[in-house]
Amino acid sequence: MRRLVGEGSGERWSPVSLTRHRRSHTAASPTWASTYPSYPSYGGRTAYRPSGAGQAAGRYSPTASSVSQAAAAEAARRAALAAEAAAQVALAAATNLRMNNENTANNQSAAGSAGAIGGSSGGALPPEDEDDVIRWVRENLPDGIRRDFPPNKNAVNDKHVEELYDVLTKNRVSSRKYGENGLNFEESTMPNGTKITLRSGSGSGGKTIDIVESIGPWKIHIPKVK
Repeated sequence: MRRLVGEGSGERWSPVSLTRHRRSHTAASPTWASTYPSYPSYGGRTAYRPSGAGQAAGRYSPTASSVSQAAAAEAARRAALAAEAAAQVALAAATNLRMNNENTANNQSAAGSAGAIGGSSGGALPPEDEDDVIRWVRENLPDGIRRDFPPNKNAVNDKHVEELYDVLTKNRVSSRKYGENGLNFEESTMPNGTKITLRSGSGSGGKTIDIVESIGPWKIHIPKVK
């Protein structure tokens, strides 16, 4: 049986001599299995196990790539969870912003348009430099249930009705007070002939302003609570 020349202490058997020597052993002799352990063969080529520094470094270990792939998969999973959490936070913030905007719009609708002067009642009043306060009230206060033209308008409370009456009649040319059907009235006449009357009660409950002008009658009152 021949040996490879120059291999030293790590010398290997040549494939030809190794085959011949293997054939010389029988199943009754266990010497071959203990002396010459076999290795798996792929496509007719013997796959020898690595030894020394290469094996210690894991360059030939089949588990090294598996560990790397598992780590990459875990990192991707955590990144996906973080992205999902960030998306949920953004959605919650957008929802809160939308609700706040809706609440602000509703409050402005009940109080009147932005830029109006608010009285002690919390309701909107025409700006001090507004020339046509009747038109401002007609265009800026929220509409009542009646949709005819001109539509009725809603005030916040009795105090708001009183404040609106004072603003609307600041340029009145005359006024009078009287009682009727258990209610108190204060009627003012404007320079253009428009009649503005404040009454102490109404069917909806609360003080009401009746305005009679050339385009038709309408009123400002507190919405009836159902």
